[in-house]
Amino acid sequence: MVAGLAGMRVAVRLIRGRRPRTPLKSTTPSPVEHVLVVGLNPVTELYLRSVRSFATGRIAVAGILAEGLPLKGRVIQFHKILGTPEELRTVLRDQEVHGIAVNRIVVTEPFEALSEEAREALLWAEKARDITLDFFGERLGLFEPAAAPGTAPGAPAANGDGRPANGDGNDAGKDGVPGRALDGLVPALAPNDPAGGGDQRAFVSAYGAGRLKRLVDFVAAGASILLLAPLLALLSGLVALGLGLPLTFWQSRPGRFGRPFRLYKFRSFRPPHDEAGRPLSEAERETAVGRLLRRFRLDELPQLYNILVGEMSFVGPRPLLPVDQPPVEALGGTSEARLAVRPGLTGWAQVNGGRDMSAEDKMVLDLWYVQNASLALDIRILWRTLLMVLLGERMNGRAVHEAWAGLGLKRPITLPHLAVEPEPARASVPAVEPLPEPGPEGVAVAPVPAGTAMAHHPSGREAA
Repeated sequence: MVAGLAGMRVAVRLIRGRRPRTPLKSTTPSPVEHVLVVGLNPVTELYLRSVRSFATGRIAVAGILAEGLPLKGRVIQFHKILGTPEELRTVLRDQEVHGIAVNRIVVTEPFEALSEEAREALLWAEKARDITLDFFGERLGLFEPAAAPGTAPGAPAANGDGRPANGDGNDAGKDGVPGRALDGLVPALAPNDPAGGGDQRAFVSAYGAGRLKRLVDFVAAGASILLLAPLLALLSGLVALGLGLPLTFWQSRPGRFGRPFRLYKFRSFRPPHDEAGRPLSEAERETAVGRLLRRFRLDELPQLYNILVGEMSFVGPRPLLPVDQPPVEALGGTSEARLAVRPGLTGWAQVNGGRDMSAEDKMVLDLWYVQNASLALDIRILWRTLLMVLLGERMNGRAVHEAWAGLGLKRPITLPHLAVEPEPARASVPAVEPLPEPGPEGVAVAPVPAGTAMAHHPSGREAA
């Protein structure tokens, strides 16, 4: 009886999940500002609490830099201490490896209280990386006005309101809006907020956005983790021997509806910089273990965890780095439909060309999948993924052209030419001749194909 009730409940949910296609609302999230906090004091706690209360989802604190090596690795209000202010350059490089571009550095210590090396690192970040320096304590009037960055210590503040000016001598932020206390913490309506309308021409298939796909992903991911546990253990040992710890690395990627998540992979490269901070070339970072993992896509296996917890799917548009995300206006505003479904471990674009095709063609293939997703198509993509891993990538020009046509779009002539292979020959089937039609005077005359040469017939008629 219990099993019957449970089966009925699952059936009802699946039926409800098979809803008809509905217009896709705008899925582009508000821009997320990534922030590093320099300092550890009550002002730091005030800023972190303010972000949690007023700017969740709009301001992401990447970490904290605080004096004292013993503090490294500790967690303050769910945010990790990544190092000291003097290590700012190294921390910024590490964040870039994880796909995080820091936009603002919030300084909660008086500028003059920082070491000379830390001050130089902050000025370098502002000038060389175009990162905004936000002296939070001064803006709240909690500290004495400090000299503007780039001026000599002890010099008067550049602004009459007690706030240090930006390095260019202008008290406006990067967006041209004059600074104010708690700037950026008060929620604002995003320009692409769904409340503002903005229906898209693209439609999401019922299967792609439904519960059946999620159920299949959950069951298959759990079974795959159990079945592949020996292989995962073997790969972990190879990575540990060839590259050391940690075994995996993560990158921040936009997920469904643009919500960021951590995508995991096995490490396949050495760190991008040596101990002296010198950038290493890709050849210097490569290892035999890494080449093996990437050749057979084994470095992607940790993403089974992302699928299990619902951040990804087995099949869907591949998650891109935030800087590679197509602009909203691309393809007439339909590009954001990529974010209407969970990103995939593999996808229609990957099995039809992968790295060899242009970003525009990949985007169109992803949009075509979003509109046409089905269980049968997912199985087909998974099978072709296995063939691709074993035989290598191959461009499918026909699928690309069909995707452009299916979306009602014209492929720009500026994109690389794609050769369309002829369809494979099918087994010949004997043609069935049609019944002769009655001609004039009741004489049966077989139809004549157009363009066929005519021969003289003994009866005086022209026949094929």
